[in-house]
Parts: sequence; C-alpha cells; structure tokens
Amino acid sequence: MGLALALIALCFLVLFHELGHFLIARLCGIGVEVFSIGFGKKLCTFTHKGTQYAISLIPLGGYVKLKGLEYSADSHTSNTSHTLQSPRAQNADSYESKPPIVRLLVLFGGPVFNLLLGFLLYFGICLNGAVGLAPVVGGLQEDSPAQKAGILAGDRIIKIEGENIFLWQDISNVLQKHASLNALKFLIQRDFKDADSQTIELFITPFFKQGQNMFKEPQTQAFIGIYATQKAELLQFSPLQSLQIAWRKTLESTHFIAQSIAKLASGVVSVREVSGVVGMTNTLSHVAQSDLVAFFGFCALLSINLGLINLLPIPLLDGGQILFVLYEMLTRKKPNERILRLLSFFGLAFIVAIMLLGLFNDMTRLIY
Repeated sequence: MGLALALIALCFLVLFHELGHFLIARLCGIGVEVFSIGFGKKLCTFTHKGTQYAISLIPLGGYVKLKGLEYSADSHTSNTSHTLQSPRAQNADSYESKPPIVRLLVLFGGPVFNLLLGFLLYFGICLNGAVGLAPVVGGLQEDSPAQKAGILAGDRIIKIEGENIFLWQDISNVLQKHASLNALKFLIQRDFKDADSQTIELFITPFFKQGQNMFKEPQTQAFIGIYATQKAELLQFSPLQSLQIAWRKTLESTHFIAQSIAKLASGVVSVREVSGVVGMTNTLSHVAQSDLVAFFGFCALLSINLGLINLLPIPLLDGGQILFVLYEMLTRKKPNERILRLLSFFGLAFIVAIMLLGLFNDMTRLIY
C-alpha cells in the first residue's frame, strides 16, 4: 500500500508540473498537440479542441507537446523538460511564433505549479490539523535570559518581533532570523487556557552559542533558555493561520532546497547524499505506512524540490530554456542552433549522470 501511494504521488507531482505548462500555454494561445499521462507507447487516446489526450504505457509522470516544437524524445520525466529542436512552420498558435515574454511564462508555468502544489499541500495539512509541539514554555534554564525577563513555565509565545509564532520550531527560526538585534520583543499569553488570560509584552536579549547548521557548518545560534513541553498535541489552525503557516513553510522549504543545491555544487554536501527515484519512492513508501500527514508534508517538499530543480540553468530543463529565451531578449536574435544542439547533448549527459548517481546511491543504501 505504501509503495503504491509513493508511486502515485511521484507521478502526480510530475503530472502537475506538466499541467502548469499546459494551462499557461493554452491561456497564451499556444496550441498543445499532446497531453499525456505517462510516457512511452500510447495505450488510450482521445482528441478535444485540437489536443490529443493520452494514457501512455509507463505511468511515471507525463508530458506535454507544444505546437511548433520538435522533441528529441517522446517523453518527459521528473528530471527533464521541454527539449527544443528545429521549429516547425510558424503558425499563429505555435510556441516559436510567440514573443519571448510569452514563452517565458510557459516555461515558468511548470515550476510555479510545483511551488503552488507544495503550498496547497502545506495549507491542507494545517487546515486539517496536525500533531506537533505548541509554542508553550515547558521549562526554563536557571538565570537564563527568558527567566530574567519574566517568562514563566506555561506561557504561550504568540509573537517575536511582530512575527506570528504558531509552532515550537518557529521560535528558534525567528530567533535565528533576528539574532543581530540586541533585544527581541516577545508577546506572550499567560494562563491562555483560562477566561481571564493576559497578554504580556517582554524584551529578551538572547545569548549565543557556537553550533552547527543543517550542513554541519559552524554557526552562531541564538538561545533564550526555554524548553518545550515535550508533549505533542493536535494543533488546530484557522484558515487565515493555515495560509500564513503554509506560506512560511513554502519559503522555508524553498530556502532549504536552494541552499542544499548550492552546497552540493560547492562540495560542502557530498555527492553521496544525492538521491534518485528509487530513494524517493522508498522514503515516501515508509512515510506513507507510518503517518499520512508526514507523507503529504514530504510530498510538498518533493514538489517544491521538483520545481526548483527544473529552474536550474541546464539545457533540457526549464531553466536552460529560460536562459535561451533571455539571451534572445537581450541580443534580439535566437541562439545558434548548432550550439543549442551541443548544449542540449551535454545537458542530457549531465542529467543522465545525475540520475545514475542517484540510482547508485539509492541501491547502495538499500543493500548496505
């Protein structure tokens, strides 16, 4: 059951990416010749308003085929996008006949839809309620900044420097964000379970320790000397609160993934950490069997990851095609077709190498 859910989830993430390209292309007046669920040999097709809708043999994602473009392959996977060859006849509804700004919108459509899907998944999780640690103080260190400022066990932290605090983990994130300030403004709610609860404003100057960030790099971290209750509970949020949390989680996930890619490129993160489809499927499968909320949260992270990966400036990915269009906008001429083919070849080789590396790492982890 877990494996089936994992495969369906991965397929849906890729399909939603292609749906972004499809809808933006249609809105911009670009003809879509094929919209396929899966890739490879077409098993079932029907045509509506000039677009052939298909269910194909290999149900791992899908692809769209825009009018006016030749594709080097009949499919897209989660690591590929719209590969351009020679344009066909320049019809009014062809991709190549549209101005560069319109083509940029189409190319950004897939990644933006992945980011949107991640946001919607986070929103759904919050709206449904999730088990976690509330931002309630369970205990304090002796002579800590929090104790000296007047915080008591049982106080609920509502805001820090004007930023809403919904979850316990928000406290450390916001503290780190505003660590350069001398004193931080806290808004706390005391006796929040009682009808006569009171809201108190306090100023706390954090102390600092030398620690490590998620990439095991040295980092100065801010602390105020408080502990969580260590008792997870079902946290319920209003629609407005859910929107705020989902937006914050989307930004945090985007920042984390972008940092991870940069650290991988710079060598801070080992290539052994690269994971492929097998690893993602295995992780999703295990998570699905234990906790559906965590499963959807991981799907949100994967969706954002897919969107950002496709924005990398590599030929065959959306980011590479975006670079080509930007070049055309700046120089008022299209890139040399021979150079495009050469770059596409190297882009394909790079993507295949990364996929093989991910597969090797996944199999090594499974075996050992």
